Amino acid sequence: MKKYISLVIVFSAFVIVPSFANEFAKMRSDRFEALGDDIKKVFRTHIPANDFAAIEAFAIDAEAWAKEIPSAFPEGSNSKDSKPEIWENWSDFEGKANAFGLASVELARAARSNDVELTTAAAKAMGDTCKACHKNYRQD
Repeated sequence: MKKYISLVIVFSAFVIVPSFANEFAKMRSDRFEALGDDIKKVFRTHIPANDFAAIEAFAIDAEAWAKEIPSAFPEGSNSKDSKPEIWENWSDFEGKANAFGLASVELARAARSNDVELTTAAAKAMGDTCKACHKNYRQD
């Protein structure tokens, strides 16, 4: 019986846990890819069309994702895009996710103003928070 329990534990450690971690890595990769596509739409489509409602909706969704980012990176969920420094500098990583969330709030606020210059500046500031995190925590 002890051998059976040991085998189950070993199986779990090598099959189930990595599979769970891989699901997190896939989910967050998909979310970040969609976010990148949506940011491009803000600059290429929504700002030129003065579609402030679309920008605000994007910013609200981005803020929600910012709050989820830390939980999308459980320890051991390494992926080809993430550096191990994420878990070594966890509080800084969380701070960068928080900065992204705050920039998203500012983008939503700017979009509600219907001011192109203010909205463009807020969108660029939000993009800067993405770049700040990528610089330290994303593989090239």
